[in-house]
Amino acid sequence: MVVQAKTEYQERKFSDMYRDRSLCKDLNQGQRIVIKRRRRGLIEQFTQISSARFALKAPVLFA
Repeated sequence: MVVQAKTEYQERKFSDMYRDRSLCKDLNQGQRIVIKRRRRGLIEQFTQISSARFALKAPVLFA
């Protein structure tokens, strides 16, 4: 009886652990996607800023 309960507990523990791990994996992937998107957004912002700076400097350079 005790042995059976023990194995059931271990199985449950393992399944919980596995489920948590898969959840973590999903979360990490989601975070990675968000980070990639954020990075892309930052890069786009940076290019816009640098092009704006160039546009501001350009008239002075070519005048």
